[in-house]
Amino acid sequence: MTVSRGRVPANSAIDAEAFNRFFAEKVAKVRSNTADAPPPTFSLPRSAASFTASTSRRYCERRSTAAGQVLGR
Repeated sequence: MTVSRGRVPANSAIDAEAFNRFFAEKVAKVRSNTADAPPPTFSLPRSAASFTASTSRRYCERRSTAAGQVLGR
C-alpha cells in the first residue's frame, strides 16, 4: 500500500453513498446555520498588491522546483 504524504489510506468501510450523504448533510447544516447571516462584504486590494503574468510564472516555477525536490528529480 502506498500512502501519500498527508493522506489517509482509503477505508473500504465507507462507501460512496455514505460519503456523499455526509457532505450533503454538512452543506445543508452550514446553509441552515448561515441562512440569516448578512451578505459578505469585500474590499479592494491595497494599491501595492498586484498579480501579473511574471508573478504567476515565478510562482509556478518555484512550485515546480519544490515538487521536483520532494520527488527526487
